[in-house]
Amino acid sequence: MSLKQAYMSWDKMIRESIIMEVVNKKFFSNKDLVYISGMGGSGIVGEYVARIFGDKTYNFREPIVLSNRSSETPINLLSKCDRALSIAVSYSGNTGETLCFLKKILSRNCDVGIVSSNGRLLEEAKKRSVPYYKVSQGYLPRASLPMLLVGVMKLIELLKIDLNRLYRDLERTMLYMSEYKDLSNEVANELYEKIRSNERINIVFSSNNRYSPLIDRFKTEFAENTKLYVETPVLPEAGHNYVETLPRGYKHIYYISDPDDTENQMLLGFLKKLSQRYENIVVREIDLPEKEGYLTKIMIGSFIAGLVSTMLAEKLNIEPSETPIIRLYREHSSEYYLAEEC
Repeated sequence: MSLKQAYMSWDKMIRESIIMEVVNKKFFSNKDLVYISGMGGSGIVGEYVARIFGDKTYNFREPIVLSNRSSETPINLLSKCDRALSIAVSYSGNTGETLCFLKKILSRNCDVGIVSSNGRLLEEAKKRSVPYYKVSQGYLPRASLPMLLVGVMKLIELLKIDLNRLYRDLERTMLYMSEYKDLSNEVANELYEKIRSNERINIVFSSNNRYSPLIDRFKTEFAENTKLYVETPVLPEAGHNYVETLPRGYKHIYYISDPDDTENQMLLGFLKKLSQRYENIVVREIDLPEKEGYLTKIMIGSFIAGLVSTMLAEKLNIEPSETPIIRLYREHSSEYYLAEEC
């Protein structure tokens, strides 16, 4: 299955993932903190879930959800093990940084859950009889986002928290996939024409802080799939620094627009003012679904990021699944992270 086909099968992933269950299921009490650790395509899951649990539309009062995209284990987490559920996420099950994190957590007898398809992470889960959610094999980590996301949600449910609204919002993603497939193809064609014409184009994806994890997803999807660097300023912070760079070079800004978010629309208005003042700045809106939940919106945004980048790679004759420099990094760092004292 090609990477593009994997993205197009997200509807199937969502349906199948929701009916799967956690193995070694047990329920936890007196937990008010969830700490999610993962890297790369697995790491974005923690960022999304942390933002979801802090978003005003869902009104979750607890737990507090934090995301970690490194091998580090904060001292204050280790000192509060009795209150925390740590979740290690690695599609392959062999990510060095995540295994290092897990080792530190287990050494303190902290409660942990695991989301993976295979590898050492799953071996540890089975050996120690800790709760785990096994996702399907055969995908690249970045294309397996729905499965990994559901896996984390299923583990958080072990804290006896009702997440039915999140599952409904995730399922609603499927209603929009056909519509946004056509939009993604349009954006990919537009970018290809700009690149082919040899214009000195700076590709920019931007939005407000509420969508900062999604903007980061655009950056990583383009890096892995097209091998292109895209700028990803997040407003309003970028309005206090980054915006001074906009008059330099040709900027093609795709703004992730949420019609239900008043701050988001105010900031879009600012960018439109800039495009009227500077002819080298072009602003195009990518509208997220109106009157939908936050999870539906960020998943549709992620769907667009994956499809646009793979479609553009195809037009540029780039194989998105080939990432030799990432492989070199993993080979280089694995000995360190898998050492007894990482």
